[in-house]
Amino acid sequence: MHPDGHPFMKAITRYFRETTWLILGAWLFVGNALQADRSVTLSTLPGKLRFDLAEFSVLPGEKVALTFINNDEMVHNWVLIRG
Repeated sequence: MHPDGHPFMKAITRYFRETTWLILGAWLFVGNALQADRSVTLSTLPGKLRFDLAEFSVLPGEKVALTFINNDEMVHNWVLIRG
């Protein structure tokens, strides 16, 4: 049997094809984010279970690039709300 006909080879080929599309999509998304009107960086405060910015606001229609930096050992959640 030809190697490409093996179920494992088909699965690997599909995995790499899908992964390539995910990476390309992320790259395009980041490229668009770099054209933002404003950049906001949120960093965690180690051991305090919170971010360094308690809140921030933007103007309607403003493009914002958010960067999250987790300096802590714990996973943090972040919620976007409309005020």
